[in-house]
Amino acid sequence: MTTTAFSITLKYQCQTVPVAVEKTIQLEPTRPEAHILYQLHNQSDQVIPFLLKQHAAIAIEAGDEILLPDCWIEPAFLEFSKIMGQAGKTRFPNALAADGKEVQVQYIPNSSSKLQEFYYSSDLAVGQCGIRHRRSHSSLLMRFDTTDFPFVWVFQSYGGWRDHYVLVMEPATTMPADLEVACQQGTVAQLQPQSIQHRRLTICLERQ
Repeated sequence: MTTTAFSITLKYQCQTVPVAVEKTIQLEPTRPEAHILYQLHNQSDQVIPFLLKQHAAIAIEAGDEILLPDCWIEPAFLEFSKIMGQAGKTRFPNALAADGKEVQVQYIPNSSSKLQEFYYSSDLAVGQCGIRHRRSHSSLLMRFDTTDFPFVWVFQSYGGWRDHYVLVMEPATTMPADLEVACQQGTVAQLQPQSIQHRRLTICLERQ
């Protein structure tokens, strides 16, 4: 571990694959921003498919708004979904309920709704996602290059999953969660033999 006044670097040697990982978090001293940088080193002579994603669990309130650019969304696990009810892609924020009616998925319902949802987003027009807090008129945003994170997973528990009330925004290298399926679909990130990759994103707070 390496630290400075405004940054920290964490290092880890993976146990099941020959990959060394470094994660650096850098704070901007004069702006409400933080940069997260990853270095991935494939120490083998084989191509390694992988999944790397953020897992930002965000406190929410009813009426808050999920922020995604123009993109496709689709249920991650239809058996988990209680808002989206049909497989297939739709344009955010529109989705299809089980009865075929159009529903919108950008606004946070009350925890008493006992709803839950989990969807993937792809073909992002811009590398950005986040949430707008209605009461404070502020937004938490994650910005990134879509070559680094081409997908965003959006997990939502509105009291329905283990009574949690939380939104998890997950810029990701790979889709879906099943790595074998992602390899078959060509939607998996890969580390070439003896290569080093760098990926980064920026987290910022904004007020409207």
